[in-house]
Amino acid sequence: MAESPFIPPPDPKHPRWLLDLLNWQVVPYKEVASQVQNNGYGIISYTWGMWADFDTPVKNPPTYRVEGKTTDLPWQIPTVAGLDLAHARKILDSCLRTQYVWWDWMCVPQGQSNRRITLPDEKLKSVKGDEISKQLWHEADSLRLQTYLKEGIGQETFEEVLCDLHISLRLIQEQEPWLTSGWTLQEGVLLQDSLLRDYSGESLPCDFIPSSDAAVKHLSLPVTGLADDIAKAFLMYSEGWTTSQGMPQGVAEKVKQAIDYLGTNNDDSQAKYERAATFFTDLIRSGLVCYWSGNPMVLYILSGAASRRFTMPEDRCWALLGALELQLDNGRMPWYDYNLNRTPEERATHLRAVKTAFFIPLLRRYQWELFLVPRVEDPTYHTLSWPEKVVHGGVMPLSLFFIKDIYTDLPILEYIEATDEIISRSKSSGCTPNPTEMKYVQLTEDVFVRRYKQRRLDPSEPIRPRGTIEVDQIRREERSGLIYLPVMDIPVPDASRLGLENSWDNVEHGKRCVEIQLADQGENCGYFRGIVDLWGTSNAFEAIGYGEFKFQSKRKSSAKQAGRCVMA
Repeated sequence: MAESPFIPPPDPKHPRWLLDLLNWQVVPYKEVASQVQNNGYGIISYTWGMWADFDTPVKNPPTYRVEGKTTDLPWQIPTVAGLDLAHARKILDSCLRTQYVWWDWMCVPQGQSNRRITLPDEKLKSVKGDEISKQLWHEADSLRLQTYLKEGIGQETFEEVLCDLHISLRLIQEQEPWLTSGWTLQEGVLLQDSLLRDYSGESLPCDFIPSSDAAVKHLSLPVTGLADDIAKAFLMYSEGWTTSQGMPQGVAEKVKQAIDYLGTNNDDSQAKYERAATFFTDLIRSGLVCYWSGNPMVLYILSGAASRRFTMPEDRCWALLGALELQLDNGRMPWYDYNLNRTPEERATHLRAVKTAFFIPLLRRYQWELFLVPRVEDPTYHTLSWPEKVVHGGVMPLSLFFIKDIYTDLPILEYIEATDEIISRSKSSGCTPNPTEMKYVQLTEDVFVRRYKQRRLDPSEPIRPRGTIEVDQIRREERSGLIYLPVMDIPVPDASRLGLENSWDNVEHGKRCVEIQLADQGENCGYFRGIVDLWGTSNAFEAIGYGEFKFQSKRKSSAKQAGRCVMA
């Protein structure tokens, strides 16, 4: 029986191995830690998994050095179409001025069980998942970061947006490997200062900033700014603006152009609205909007993953652990199902378990940020579990429509896997909430409402959702038995162009809320109906409290439409 290779012990803050470019050897991190701490190490990001030939190992791979002894590398490195290893070494030598680098092609044990190149040792298979889960930590120690790209992308103006930029984004998604890979979505979030390089190792110019060296963080600037302007235009359109004439000072030029494009409310305007909304969706799905870390960005990272390619379906979750700063519960590491003989039902069960394991820490960390989404009207949405809805359900994020952060003292959310329910618990203990913890409200009189809707949803694997966001015009609505959780205060807009009755003059307060429809099973459970904006008088909102409220994922029966609900 062959002796197992030496595997360094796990370290959550460092990779197990680095590639020594000078001596062309893979070495344990601990053996070169002192050098790395003084001089740093580089990180190479290059999309290769989709073009890897696992049946053909590369020629002249690096050797393996442990405690002064040099042996063959314990795992084989697959060849990659379009990237000769000798050429890769040449580019690295010209781009990097550091001896050690981390490159997953070399430093993570690779292999597939149905191919000739496999991981020869069971310990190496577990190590692969362990190394994948630690990508979050690599950025902290890096001295110089290099991103390897074949091509760059250009910047377009708003006037060309519905045609030229749409075509540009589509070509990027079809032809640019680094901007279509799921793993590089995470690497880009973590390594924002990584420099962009073309196939020859040359720097890429950046036309929209005064720099000849474009970095990953610059990729998001033009599309995020454009998406933000379109979102503002949709909001102003919902407030009755159909022309830029008479707009207050300070409104961005692209917002004015978008309003003029939408124009008056007629058949042609509706077609233009749908076209602009579809383009807005494509921007969000590109993975380039809000392409950075932070709580408000979580839904944009999840949405961006919908357009990315993954060799393994599990990586739709595992490839985002680092970007979202998540760790699986109980020290668990990412796992894969390599058994090709599984039935479709067995594969579906396995993937549901993966999504659930990913969703639990996701909800724990991001809480209500995950629910800043529109009301989804597609019946398919109500057949999905909570992990499926949030992780890969295809629901569009709304954060670009909001200019403020949500409240920090909202009830705490927890997922109950056994019943597929999300429990909202008051921060105070006991069943009777303290008056200061009465976070929910119900309506005592008619209000004005603006709804965000998404009519279509495609939760297939791999997901290619094309549901668009519709922002309804502000209108008067009679009070109902729905309840609401305010998540932020909003200003009272100028809605004089909507022709609302004089009662709009009495509006004093605005609240952005989670809308909830009560269920028949009890007065402390119901269904999530997306985000709505409400405006009314100071007496329109009555505070109510719940020690605990259950959000059900699937509709079990018809929901209540009226009735008062106060848990005491």
